[in-house]
Formats: sequence, C-alpha cells, structure tokens
Amino acid sequence: MVKKCLLILLMLLCMSACTSKEEKQELDREKQQGTANALLYMKDKYGIQPTVKETHLGYGDASPIPRLKRKPDGTAWVEMMYQERSFTVNVYTDENNQDGSDDYQMPELQEAYRKRIEASLKLDTDLHISAFDVFFQYKGAWYQNVFPKEIKYDGGDIDAFMKDMYSKTLLYTVDEPELKTLQHRKDLNRTNLILLNFTSKNGESDFLHELAKNEISFIDNLSDDGIFIYRDLQKKFAKDLKDSILITNGEEYHTDYTPRFVGEICYYTFDQYGRDTNDTVNIYKGKANPADFRDMKKNYEIHAFSEALTIEKASDSTVLYMPQEDFIKEIPPSQEDTYVVLWQSFINRDGKQESGEFFNTSSTKISEYRDEEGRYYKKIVPAETSITLCYAEVSTRKTE
Repeated sequence: MVKKCLLILLMLLCMSACTSKEEKQELDREKQQGTANALLYMKDKYGIQPTVKETHLGYGDASPIPRLKRKPDGTAWVEMMYQERSFTVNVYTDENNQDGSDDYQMPELQEAYRKRIEASLKLDTDLHISAFDVFFQYKGAWYQNVFPKEIKYDGGDIDAFMKDMYSKTLLYTVDEPELKTLQHRKDLNRTNLILLNFTSKNGESDFLHELAKNEISFIDNLSDDGIFIYRDLQKKFAKDLKDSILITNGEEYHTDYTPRFVGEICYYTFDQYGRDTNDTVNIYKGKANPADFRDMKKNYEIHAFSEALTIEKASDSTVLYMPQEDFIKEIPPSQEDTYVVLWQSFINRDGKQESGEFFNTSSTKISEYRDEEGRYYKKIVPAETSITLCYAEVSTRKTE
C-alpha cells in the first residue's frame, strides 16, 4: 500500500513538472508574439521602430482552481521607448490579430490642448498643465488615455480631433493679474477643467511638491462634476491662490481668494461650488470648560487644561491661517507619569456635543504653513460648525 501511494505521488510530481514546463513555454511564446505584434503595430501606425523595454501578459481569473486561477487572457501590454519617450502599447498575443491601442501621442495631445486653453485665456504668464486625461467611446468600447490603431492625431486642429472625446485637466499659472473667463465655449462642454492662479513661486513650489509626493491623485479623484477635487485644492492652497476656475458640464465657476481677517488670523469661506460665501468666522480663546471634555474622564485622569480655542463657522468649506504664536500654547507636564494631549470638543451635524483626542485623521485638519516671509502659521480646516481645542495634562486611568 505504501509503495502504491509513493508511486502515485511520483507520477503526480512528474505530471506537475511537465505541465509547469509546458506552461512556461506557452507563456514565453505569448510574450514573444505580444512583443512582435507591438512592434508591427507601431510600424504600421506611426512608421517607427521603437525599443522594447518589457512585455507583460494580461491575465484573467477564469479557473476556480487556485493553481490555475491566473491564466493568460490573450493580451499583452508592452513598455517601449522611442527617441527618449516612454509609452505603452496594448496588443493581442494572436499572430493573426494586430489590433491594439497605445498612448504614444499623449504628450502631443497634452501640449496641443494646453496651447488651445492658453490662446483662449490670452494670459500674460506661462500656462502649465499638470494632469490631462482623455476618454472616449469607439466601436462600442471605452478608451482612456490610449488610442486604437485607426485614431491618430495629425498635429492639426485639436478641437476637431477631440470633438467626441471627454477630458479632465488640471492647469496652473503664477501671478497672472486675473484669469479671464472661458464661459460660452461650446467646445468645453465635454471637459472638466481646473485652473489655479498662484500668487507666487512659493505656492507653485508647494503645489508641485504635493504632486511629486502623490498626495493628491488629481485624475483619479476628479469626479464627473469635478467639484470635490476643486474644493480639496482650495483647502490645500487657499492662501497661495489669487484666483481659480472650475469648468464642469459646460458651467464655469470663478473664485477670487480675498482673505478676511480676525486680528492677524486670515480665513476663507467657500460654497459647494468653490465660490466665496463672504461668511463670518468667529474665533475666540477662553478658559477651558471641563464639561466640554467630560468624555476624557473615561480613559484619563485630568490634571490641567491649557486655554481653549473655539472656532465657529457656517460654510462647509472654511480655511484659517493662524500665526503660530496665536495658537494655544501647549502646557508642559508637571509630573513624571503624565503627558499632554490635544483634545477637541465639537458640535456635530445633529447638534450633539462630542469630544475626543485630536488626530489629523479626524475630519478637522491642522497642519503647518510658512509664507514667503518665513512666518509660520497653523492652517486649520474645521469640519464642524463649532469646534473647541485645548491641551490637557493627563495620566492613564487605571482599570479596576
């Protein structure tokens, strides 16, 4: 019986080895055919002979058996380079099917589109494009940032080329006196466009730094109406912006960033379309009310409070820049076994009071900001209509 089991096991291992070898040979064949098809595709469409960097096979999840679950689906995407330009070609791995799509011309399209908007705006400054997304339907299939073999840009009229396409675009300029309107442009009915006009190179630098860190994926988050990402950009860069434009569904929204002040604290308020609401924000300091922070007693022994800072606002989108020296002072711990936490108490949208230890993962955001003169601020983006912040010296409550 033991010998019989060992024989069966040996046969299974041999079959597995043969299958793995055959599978590898088939994968190699598909990769080679995908590479050949991509090269032929580029020669037929553009008349060029690019360099192949790497070929990847597409996989489908057709089999319920884990070992066989990832099976090649008959497609490949090939990374290529031509004259220092990197691009991707999507093809089939069937030698009789040379159909495909590519993103080779995206840089030309992006630059042509930028020039078109620049000419419409008649800017005194340079216009930069930092995100550009094109999508369209062709022969029943949707394409995004790639174009089938039959669709090729000849370098001519960009409006004519994109007349049946949708686009999402993020552009910016620096220190333009004032952005001109793009309203009544029928060719913009199929675009979501955000244009930021920074006050200085300092704002531009912060913006590009955010892009480099991939802190905001503008294209992925640019929803069908574009409004959410527009408001997010306002919250991030309000003090660095002179004005901005959102175009979505053929409508244009223009925002002037004129700060209002409470002492040295400047603030901005926006409606759901990113327009200035001219709302008033109330900001005041005072003695912390222990009743506002009663939830602390569940987990902490409270030894001392700092002064409290209260912010009351009406607009959903509000951004404040408070000089660092005007923010509440953090109190030092007075005992070896105590430490200091920043606590928040707020009125939620149902009118109920809540409190908890403050984290930047909460709805309200607090970050550091430095202006061109080197002055430091606390940038506060309050989510609630009323929020009170204070430091508290605490020790962990012992469980009984």
